[in-house]
Amino acid sequence: MYCILLRYGELTLKGKNRKDFERKLLENINKQLADFDIVIKRDRSRVYVEQVTDNNKDKIIEKLKKIPGIYSFSLAEIINNDIETIKDFVLQTFDDSKPLFRINSKRLNKKYPLISEEINKAVGGHVLINKNGLEGLKVQMKDVQQEIMLEIHQEKCYVFTDKIKAMGGLPIGSVGKGVVMLSGGIDSPVAAILAMKRGIKIQLAHFSSPPYTNAQSLEKVINLTSVLQEYDQDIKLNDFQITDLQVAINKNCNERMQVVLLRRMMLRVVENVMAKHKVIITGENIGQVASQTLEAMEVTNQAIESLILRPLLTYDKEEIITLAQRFGTYLISIKPFDDCCVLFMPKSPTTKPKLDKILIEESKIDYMTMIEQIERDQYDCQTIKDQKDFNNYL
Repeated sequence: MYCILLRYGELTLKGKNRKDFERKLLENINKQLADFDIVIKRDRSRVYVEQVTDNNKDKIIEKLKKIPGIYSFSLAEIINNDIETIKDFVLQTFDDSKPLFRINSKRLNKKYPLISEEINKAVGGHVLINKNGLEGLKVQMKDVQQEIMLEIHQEKCYVFTDKIKAMGGLPIGSVGKGVVMLSGGIDSPVAAILAMKRGIKIQLAHFSSPPYTNAQSLEKVINLTSVLQEYDQDIKLNDFQITDLQVAINKNCNERMQVVLLRRMMLRVVENVMAKHKVIITGENIGQVASQTLEAMEVTNQAIESLILRPLLTYDKEEIITLAQRFGTYLISIKPFDDCCVLFMPKSPTTKPKLDKILIEESKIDYMTMIEQIERDQYDCQTIKDQKDFNNYL
């Protein structure tokens, strides 16, 4: 049996509301690990996942890496806290291929008869005496090859050698709700995960334009949703069919302004349908495309009252790609199935739209009636199970 020790990180900086963040984190951990026959406990600034076995430890570790609010964790073995037991165990498990070592002990049991420095000396000395023929064997404080960490509790001692980096950030749901405008591209799934990392409980809004977008395009977005659900299983994807609206913009409005017009319409749909969520989150990035210049984003913002968050605003593309690869969305995002945003793309879209001219173009179409119809026809993509469902929907 093993125990996994979880560390909070940023949560330790919270003040009077720290308990609320800790409670939310524990709730999320229990939900994400509900399928495992384990015991989860909280003590001070630690969470302990107990009764971990060789059969499930790797799967649990992968789950923990994707829970915002956890800074790091360690897979520990549990032994009796008697100093002789500790010395013998460390000696038996010592990695001879890494002779430069240090012992780092922490006493959570302040009544333990030895202080941390005495524990370090006793255990380290035991290793040096019993392995004195090992080439290169040496205790040093920096640049060690192995660090053996001991956490002394009331009756137990946790022994571990690695600290596994987790997501950090804040527990999902600790700061409010948001809607992510999810395309099939690289950026928006990364923005979704970064928003979750800052404690936002998200749902997803996607836009399709059948028959111009097909089942493969929607399936790609559903697959991206499945990856995001590894971070929060409660996430749902809502699809909005905007074909009529997109065609009307294309036929009636100034070609150079159509991209910004469509963005404004999408925001209105999301705000109207998902009003209970506090913010709208996008994958926009300054200057990446014509609709993401400062002028274009300012005009886009003015279509709605909701707060718009853009987690990737200042990232360059290579940084976003690196994050997408780390988060597990990249290989899905690069599949060559276009979404509605690339349809009817003008050759030379404006990069500096003016609000008064945008409003004139919007007056040329009855967009409110079409938005109301889009809202009535919205589809919860969680109900799509197979290709037949795709075909029926599209």
